[in-house]
Amino acid sequence: MKKEKAYFSGKNILVVQDQEGVKDPEELEDLQISDRIILKSSGYTCDEMAVNENYILTQLRTLPHFNRSNLPDPMILGAGKEALLPYRYRTVLSVYLKPNCVGIASAQKELSEFINFSCKEYDLVGHSKGGLLFSGLELERPTRIVFIAPTMGTIMGDESLVFKKLTEYQAQNHCTIPKKSFIALYKWIIHLIGSRRPVDLDMAPNSEFLTNLNLSGLSKHKVLLITATCPQDNCNFQDTFFRYAGSFLGLDQEGDGMVSLEAQMRIAPYAEKVLNVKSTHPSVINNPWTIRAIREFLQ
Repeated sequence: MKKEKAYFSGKNILVVQDQEGVKDPEELEDLQISDRIILKSSGYTCDEMAVNENYILTQLRTLPHFNRSNLPDPMILGAGKEALLPYRYRTVLSVYLKPNCVGIASAQKELSEFINFSCKEYDLVGHSKGGLLFSGLELERPTRIVFIAPTMGTIMGDESLVFKKLTEYQAQNHCTIPKKSFIALYKWIIHLIGSRRPVDLDMAPNSEFLTNLNLSGLSKHKVLLITATCPQDNCNFQDTFFRYAGSFLGLDQEGDGMVSLEAQMRIAPYAEKVLNVKSTHPSVINNPWTIRAIREFLQ
């Protein structure tokens, strides 16, 4: 019988074990690594079925539906080996938002309780919406937290804001047929993969959640902030696409294609160290500089 991967399932969050680490204290000492558990998240929405089924099957039951109030995010690959590179020999758990999550604030409350009531200690690594999730946790113990391109205000949280920005760009600039075609394609992709859930609307600029978010609790923790801005040369296909798409939204130079640098820097006043990486939003998590910084910070 196949073993279920779910480690913890609440009303708003799902915690899954990605990797089991070394348990022998002597071996941990020899390897010079911490026995604290890695708790990481990119803020993806996922359900227990998606965790335990083939990736292709998840897409087949997800992509045809624009209303995904009871379905996981589409086009999201599971954590590959590269996503675990910074955490060799460590136990790693991933935190997902459940499809029926009522909002980031509710998920933060539930995750805070999960961590505080546990007899184990954790290091947190939040990328993208996962950084937003980790930003307002009420943790009883001092914790090491890594924020990677956190979505502390991005129009990507609200499909209507993206469409409005693209329409304004077309009205203010002379667009060739190839540009118009790309913008139409980009709108279609946004509509296809966008969830329009409360957790996405929470990361839109001036959302009620962001307006009321109190980051002062981060002052009692050890924080590393890794921001991302689009590379301007030597890009692979993914980075080229996100940089080009970001150029229509004003996010190709002072941003990572999806989130402005200014929004990412909202964490900076509470960070012990800030590192800027030349990368786009999805690829920053696997950037060699990111991996090196995480290893050093969590050693």
